[in-house]
Amino acid sequence: MPKLIENVKEKLIIEGRKTLIEKNYKELNIRDIAKQCSIAIGTFYNYFPNKEEFVSEIFMDDWKNTLSLVDTLIPSDKSLRDKLNEIYISLQSFLDKYISIFYEIAKTKGYGDESSFGMLEFFQKMRMLFEHEKNKGDLSSELNLDELTHFVVSNLMYLIKNKYTSFEKLYSQMGLPNNLMG
Repeated sequence: MPKLIENVKEKLIIEGRKTLIEKNYKELNIRDIAKQCSIAIGTFYNYFPNKEEFVSEIFMDDWKNTLSLVDTLIPSDKSLRDKLNEIYISLQSFLDKYISIFYEIAKTKGYGDESSFGMLEFFQKMRMLFEHEKNKGDLSSELNLDELTHFVVSNLMYLIKNKYTSFEKLYSQMGLPNNLMG
């Protein structure tokens, strides 16, 4: 009788994440991951068709935390500044963990489009955040919601990636409200 292993997909993601963070994309070996999870390599391929899909799933597993955070912040009574700061911290944590892996994959596989790894969903959720703030009367901008979303998200990502200034300085330069509470 075959041995039943519970939560195989979750175990694979945990082991894969550990290898990505401790080593790198190139050293992520499917055979080793399967062995660490006490499964046959064929069982791995029942869950993931290839290494790229596996790594994408690892990213998405962590990325969902940031997406969930935005969902919880939209209706909260926190100020827009505090909401964006929490999102900034979450993005920073994600990128600090995976930026070198993104670069490594891009060098070997090429760059993907903006919709890769849930960015389109992130933009949509951020737009909902700004729409909510605007409807409450806590946000006004000459930019339409799509332009504002791209402007803010692009600046947050650039700041995280290049660390050229602080969140506080960036926020004050974006012309967004400072001390408004919802």
